[in-house]
Amino acid sequence: MASPYLKPEFESLEQFKKDCDALNKYYEIDVARFTGGECTLHPEIIEFLKYPKEIGLAKMNCIITNGINLLSQPEEFWKNLDSINLSIYRDTNINYDKIIKKIEGYQKIYPKLQLRVLTDMEVVKTLIGYQRDIVAKGSEVNIVNGHFKVMHHKDTLNTEEEALDIWKKCWLKDSAIAIYGGHFYRCPMTYVKAKLYEQSGIEPPFDFSKDAIPLHQENTGELIKNMMESETNIQACRVCLGFNTGVDVPHRQMRPNEIKIKEIIYDNG
Repeated sequence: MASPYLKPEFESLEQFKKDCDALNKYYEIDVARFTGGECTLHPEIIEFLKYPKEIGLAKMNCIITNGINLLSQPEEFWKNLDSINLSIYRDTNINYDKIIKKIEGYQKIYPKLQLRVLTDMEVVKTLIGYQRDIVAKGSEVNIVNGHFKVMHHKDTLNTEEEALDIWKKCWLKDSAIAIYGGHFYRCPMTYVKAKLYEQSGIEPPFDFSKDAIPLHQENTGELIKNMMESETNIQACRVCLGFNTGVDVPHRQMRPNEIKIKEIIYDNG
């Protein structure tokens, strides 16, 4: 999942395919998004990109990436890719000009390939000419001034009333489901928050497993339907600031000494 606080781990392709097959019985999604950490580090990323579309689960795919590994991806990767969310950070030694030229080259070969660049305003100013040029050539690019959302509630627990209010306003609950490790999540933050507690060694204040639905049992479809129609917040909302009500922070790359997992989660001990 997309958090610098989580230890690296790779989902197995076999498990992913099983989960997609199970979800395909009940769902059709517009975009299968692959996040990280850095999803292009996965040695089988191409097969991950291909499978949801092959079985009709997703209409298109998208990777969220810092772009470094795009330079070494083979032709098959680009052939099976529909959209890129590229994060550009200032004050790094990453050669973004080279990365963007690489993407532009493949946009000429595969005009369907979309690019969305997320960065800060100073970088946006330098890329406007690129955006104008590439659009004139018939490809799609969207450059936006971005920010990150702080959604971890570390100082106190939300009351039931606060959690419900956050849940009602939250964009994620209606637009971004997740599957991982044989489970379905209405909100991706459920998995992230459960993992943060697991890896920190801090006892979680709630049983986050209640927010996860097993994908491989007879009543999975009924459970997913009930969860998606529910007007009650999930457990993770008690320790979340919410997407719409979270705190915006500048779009930048974190330094290693800033990544302190125990400083971002609530400790009821």
